Amino acid sequence: MWLFLVITYGLAWIWWIYLAVTHSYVYPGIGWPTHLIALMAPSIAAVVVIARESGREGLRRLWKRTTLASFNKVTTFLVVGTAIFAFIPVITDSTISLVDLGKYSGAPSKGLLAILAVLFLNGFGEEIGWRGYVAEKYLSQYSLTRAAGIVWLVWAPWHIPLFFVVDTYRQMGPFMIVGWAVSIYFGSVVLTWLYKYSGGSILVVVAWHIAYNLSVATAASKGFATATISALVIIGAIWILRHDRTSKRG
Repeated sequence: MWLFLVITYGLAWIWWIYLAVTHSYVYPGIGWPTHLIALMAPSIAAVVVIARESGREGLRRLWKRTTLASFNKVTTFLVVGTAIFAFIPVITDSTISLVDLGKYSGAPSKGLLAILAVLFLNGFGEEIGWRGYVAEKYLSQYSLTRAAGIVWLVWAPWHIPLFFVVDTYRQMGPFMIVGWAVSIYFGSVVLTWLYKYSGGSILVVVAWHIAYNLSVATAASKGFATATISALVIIGAIWILRHDRTSKRG
């Protein structure tokens, strides 16, 4: 675990701190400078550590979980239902267009191409590490609640340099940062549950992660729809936590 953290933090922070000290700020819809390339650090760390621990067989299992398409009625509904919230502002707000959905921090405003880039870098780049390695490791030892908490403890602080680099982070005040940290915790609960429920499918987790980011982290993310999907994630996480505790007592 320590090797995973050293690689994950080291690779990402080297780049993000460099951007910070050179005053290279990241804006939505602008492809350079960008923080996105460093989002691959968790997946790189996972591959290195798993190769060291389990060799080719471990990497084969990781690939199998990465490509496992466990899309049933529940997982499909959650992914599609979450993505729908990204389009509500486009339909209801005349100042927002479909082009705004492709305006993500650090990615050029290239519509579908920008979304695909975010899918690869933000989705697979993070989730192969956070869920594919860390959650996988601790779900075999602890309850879902505890495993999600451990992931949160190493996942949330990893973002710290971004508060000096990414424009949307830099605009957060102290109370917003606290709210962000809490939302990351609830997100960790939902993502860990989705990973476990899907039988260890990194692909399903990536799909939901990107659907959620499209709903809350693009230039189109405003108003009622963004607030609603954020609230639904919190409600869902609370339900998961209560259900997990009830099942343990049972």
